[in-house]
Amino acid sequence: KQELIAISLDAYRNRMIRMDLYLSIAGIGLSVCTVTAGFYGMNLVHGFEESPTAFGTVVFGSTAAGMMIGAGCLSYISGFAMRRRTVQRLDEITMIDNALSHLNSIDYALKFMVSKDKVLSKAEFTERIKESQGTRINDEEAELLFNALDVSKDGMLYTDDFQAFAHLEIDSKSRFVKPN
Repeated sequence: KQELIAISLDAYRNRMIRMDLYLSIAGIGLSVCTVTAGFYGMNLVHGFEESPTAFGTVVFGSTAAGMMIGAGCLSYISGFAMRRRTVQRLDEITMIDNALSHLNSIDYALKFMVSKDKVLSKAEFTERIKESQGTRINDEEAELLFNALDVSKDGMLYTDDFQAFAHLEIDSKSRFVKPN
């Protein structure tokens, strides 16, 4: 019962915070209008004193600027870009999960490379993985795995690349990889 009350209070608090945020955004939009009016209304000679269209132009311009700033703030907090980035990250995580589920295939491809004392290109690596797995791995996953294994970043896998992995130690405090 206490948990339900806590959840209800949290929801109410979140609504209040959201309302405060909306009022702050409205205040920012209005402040743009009032600052422009303040600058225009100062007793300075600026050449617009006798213009019949200056008042309407300033009011329209400051209102448009205030509305654009308000709309930009609302757009930012509405989370469309955040949701898009979250979906993109989720797709990346799913792809990594799928790629790592093929560790037996990676082992097969690397053992093939070592046994033949051969350098593997990206196409050959993908072919070896698909040969081991059938067609269950897609090209994006194979490319992700290849790029992770390609230490030299030249588009080829060498046996020396994996000897470099054997000489690395992970420092648990700093989370950096350092040579032994």
